[in-house]
Parts: sequence; C-alpha cells; structure tokens
Amino acid sequence: MSGALPAGGLLRISGLCKAIAGLLLFTGSVYSQSADSLPAFKPDSAVQDPFRKVEAGPSPWSSRPADTGSIRPMSRSDSLAQKDSVTARLRHRHPAVSVYVGIDFIDLDAKEALGSVVAARVQKDSLKILQGYDPVHLAFPLGFQAIYPVGAYLDLVVKTHSYWYKQTAVLGDKASNHVGDEWFAVQANLGGAGLRYYVPPSLLSVTGGLGLYAQGVLFWNLGNSEMYTPYGSAPARFDPFGSGYEFQFGIQQTLSGPWLLSGAIGFLHQDFKSGHSWSHIMILNPPAGEAHWASSAIQASLNLWYHFGVPKDTLTAKTAAPPGAYPAPAPSASNPPVSPPAPALPIAPAPAPAAIQPDSTRRK
Repeated sequence: MSGALPAGGLLRISGLCKAIAGLLLFTGSVYSQSADSLPAFKPDSAVQDPFRKVEAGPSPWSSRPADTGSIRPMSRSDSLAQKDSVTARLRHRHPAVSVYVGIDFIDLDAKEALGSVVAARVQKDSLKILQGYDPVHLAFPLGFQAIYPVGAYLDLVVKTHSYWYKQTAVLGDKASNHVGDEWFAVQANLGGAGLRYYVPPSLLSVTGGLGLYAQGVLFWNLGNSEMYTPYGSAPARFDPFGSGYEFQFGIQQTLSGPWLLSGAIGFLHQDFKSGHSWSHIMILNPPAGEAHWASSAIQASLNLWYHFGVPKDTLTAKTAAPPGAYPAPAPSASNPPVSPPAPALPIAPAPAPAAIQPDSTRRK
C-alpha cells in the first residue's frame, strides 16, 4: 500500500516506544522509594547537618568577635598565630605617640627662579659654575605623631613636620678657582591633623594575614616657615585653608610590648606664600610679585612608637604555652566539654592454625 510505513520506520518507532517504556519503569521505581532515603526530601536539620562543620562563623569585622573556643589549635605555633592575627591587632589598638626622623626628596618649583640669580652673576662677573643647585633637594625632617582609635578601622592622627635644608652653588673663574658662592635655604614648621584608615585584611589576602594602613594629614604653617638667601628672607604667611597635605602608607606590625619601631612611606605637598616680594631675597633678575613657592616630595620615615596600656610582654613567648602544649579552650554552649576517649582494649593475637594431621584412613 502506498500509505504503509517502510520497514526501517517501523523499527525506529518500536525502539522509541521501548525506550519510553523503560524510562517510565525507572521513574516509577525511583518514586517508590521512601522520601527519607533521598537527600532532596530529608528534613532541613538532616540536610544542614553535614555542613555545620564547615559553616563560616561570625565575620572578624562584626561588632562581636568570633567564638574561637570551638576551634582547638593543633600546636603551639597555631595558638600564637591566633593571638598574632591582624584581626586581633585591630581589636586591641591603643593610643600611641611617636617621634620620627625621615628623608624627603623634594622638587621645588622655585628652583628655576633661584637658579637665574646664579646665571646672572656668572654673566655679570665672567665666572663659571663649578657646582650648581641640585635638581632634587634633600631634607631630613623631624616630628612628633600621636594616634587615638576612634572606630573599628579609624584612628585620629595629630602630627608635626619640621625641616631645614640649604642649596649652594659654587662659582669659579676661568681657571676653575673658587671665587664665591650663591645659596638659598628653605625651612618649614608644620602641624596638622588627619585620619588613619586600616585596610580590612580580607581585602588584601585570602588568609587575612596582611595588615596595611593609609593615613592622610592636612598641615598648617605653625610659624618660622620661610625662604632666605644672603640678601634677605621671605617668611611664609599663615593660610587658614592649610599649607600642605600628606599621604602615608605603612604595615600594621605586631606589638611585643609598649615600644615599637616601624617605618612608612608617603607623599608630601606644600605651598607657601609670603608678604615680601622676590626682590627682597634676589638682587639679580627677581620675578615680579610676592614670593611664593611650592614643593612635592617622596618621603620615608622611621618611627619610634610608645603604646599606652600595652603590657610589657604582650604576644611574646613568655605568655604562650610551653612547647608541645597548648591551653584547652573554655567550655561553652558551642563547645561542650569533651570526655577523653576510652583506652583501646588490647587485641588478642589470633590462634595459630592447627597442624594438618595425615589422613590415616587414606588408602595407600
């Protein structure tokens, strides 16, 4: 018949029907099982139970520290690591004061104007420059710093910054004999306030073992900030909006007592304006207007800190457990006391197999 299916089509339809029938039989056998035997139909308590051991505790940045009593350290080093964690250091910050010394690599914007005096004198007296002004000026500032915790990540900072440096250009005749100098000096006395922000350890590393801080300070002129030459001086005026700012970065270190020696790097910008004109400190080629100068500096400093309220032997081996031992955590609701395991019973050795006797009834 023209409407009959070919033999190959009948075979494919027959195979498809068998596959569907098998799938229905398998599905029926699965649903015939008890609901409790399948993970998807277990009660919530039964489903959550395997994951209770790996659930994360309270965040280290929550208002209440995590309950570490249920975690028993494996060794003395693990116990010390818990005490020396960055989170523990953040939670036990204390007010502190420091004295510091630093080094500033300064780029002064007025160095071209001051250098023009040297060039004018060379041209006027037919001299030559044996040693000119340095392109980058070096200063060694001193100061005091104090911090006071005001939040989980913030400290209030009060700081002073004072320095003085001098630049000298050596002049000589055509025979390179020293005949004179030109020089200028810059000094500043700054005081300011700002904030120190502690970066959350979870943003820096997976283990939370790295602690960094960033600090910003706004400075004002405290007086005696000026630029002067052999011809005169130009004292800087007080600016109520500030005379500079500083950004500084450092590592939060472990306290082994109230004293701590630490370093930091940063960036400092200053801007001063004087009520005196440039002609007051420059007799050759002075620029027009009042004297003003600004500078930017890359800085590094070494701080000697004293922390108030810190015991002398904080976080040292004196307060740690002796080698090979560690204190057991105090019992709590989440950490009930655990009874020591019962001693294992000795296992008697298995009796030796009996020797095989020859079969006397065996027919020879």
